[in-house]
Amino acid sequence: MFRLNHFTRSEKIWLWTLVGVKLSLHFFTNHNYGLHRDEFLYWDQGHHLGWGFFEVPPFTPLMGWLATSVFGDSIFALRFFPAIAGCIIVLIIGLMAKELGGKKWAIILACLAYILSPAFLRTNTLFQPVCFNQMWWTVAAFIFIKIINSNEKKYWYFLGIAVGLGWLTKYSIAFFMAAILISVFLTENRKWLSTKYPYIAFGIAFLIALPNICWQYKYGFPVIQHMNELASTQLVNVNPIGFIKSQLMGNASGVLIWIPGLIWLLFSKQGKPYRLLGFSYIFLILILIALSGKSYYAFGVYPMLMAAGGVAVSTYLEHKKNTIKYLFATCLIIPLLLLVPKGLPILPKEKLAGYFNTIKNFGYGQRWEDGKYYPLPQDFSDMFGWEEMAQKVAKKYHSLPAEKKSSCIVWGGSYAHTSTLNFYKKKYNLPEIFTLHSSYILFIEPPPIFDNLIIVDDVWSDSSSYFFHHEFVDSIENKYAREKGYIFYRDQPRINVDSAVIELLKNERAALFEE
Repeated sequence: MFRLNHFTRSEKIWLWTLVGVKLSLHFFTNHNYGLHRDEFLYWDQGHHLGWGFFEVPPFTPLMGWLATSVFGDSIFALRFFPAIAGCIIVLIIGLMAKELGGKKWAIILACLAYILSPAFLRTNTLFQPVCFNQMWWTVAAFIFIKIINSNEKKYWYFLGIAVGLGWLTKYSIAFFMAAILISVFLTENRKWLSTKYPYIAFGIAFLIALPNICWQYKYGFPVIQHMNELASTQLVNVNPIGFIKSQLMGNASGVLIWIPGLIWLLFSKQGKPYRLLGFSYIFLILILIALSGKSYYAFGVYPMLMAAGGVAVSTYLEHKKNTIKYLFATCLIIPLLLLVPKGLPILPKEKLAGYFNTIKNFGYGQRWEDGKYYPLPQDFSDMFGWEEMAQKVAKKYHSLPAEKKSSCIVWGGSYAHTSTLNFYKKKYNLPEIFTLHSSYILFIEPPPIFDNLIIVDDVWSDSSSYFFHHEFVDSIENKYAREKGYIFYRDQPRINVDSAVIELLKNERAALFEE
């Protein structure tokens, strides 16, 4: 399916060169900033593999476990597979452009639009489900093109596998498949539905997804609770105008490629066989607007539009003067290069605020999920301050008298504090970290007998209902960090605290199985 037999030698060289460029961009910059709060979580979940977690399906934690098993616990290890996923997408964009009738310049333009896009530079930097999710969407789009071009039945089997693995990566692939299904009804591809193969593909996808679906059923479908929580805290800040604006600006001057690609799919004679892909983009956007989805939920469809756009633009420029071709290439590449620091951790930390303040004047304000604007992007701010927090927790812990240290636990106020401290536990010789937050209630062990604790939280507190002594210790001081990381020390229990915590854990787990 991914063979390059029909490529010319020049096309092969260019495609593999562009894949190499994509890989190099990430391998040489991934370590410049620290890990993101969510990366710590998926790393920690990789030590407790199962068929699901409250936040994500199992694929991303599995990739984290695999990467760190090979390369050790490091930034390079966790960001290895996101970079590889980006390279796979570059390769598939080239394959799609060729399948759609494009030649060398179609491949180059389409791949460059993706490689330098600020949105995709960031998603292929971070160890999160998004990068793998976009990869499966791109694979699925490519398979639909192969089905249209060859009508070979084997591609339906491949489609089922891709969609099934996509489900195990991020549930949003259901939105893409819903948009595809609507588009099938509106095009001549509806004839597929009179054959058995789409249903076989669905069956394969369902069987792959079934263990996770069973896990969801066992725990009362936490994905629904998670979506309701998102809807009330984050998605409420999403509006249709802002959503559309993000679609237009997320890939910067890449719009010069993907918009012609959309038009080519919808209206050109050459693109008519693939019209369902153009329709699927329209319906996906409508679905996400109706559901108040985040803007990046739609980003997985842009690689296919870029492939189509490479064909459309290169066809238009084929007989134009070289001056026009170079002018177009300049208009595409220069803005993308100027916005590389928006997606890639390439600038020194000291220059970040100044850079983002400059691009704010061009419409790239840094809006966080709370709907407010800040000096830095939320993803970047979430990469700073975590090791500082672990160092300060360790300093307090190791300052305790021996008798206190032996009966002290460390408590994470959220998944971010807990997973971060677990990541640095060996380096700073910390005890086991305990929490009742998020997926940790599925696999956390009850704490040992304790009578004092160090707690890290993002919420300030003046007292404790469990301890008489409540002392503020320290907090994260890194000016770039989003996290406050308040560190408190608590001593002199009011009650039998270890028994109380065990009872709380028992009740939390029992609640998972209530009807």
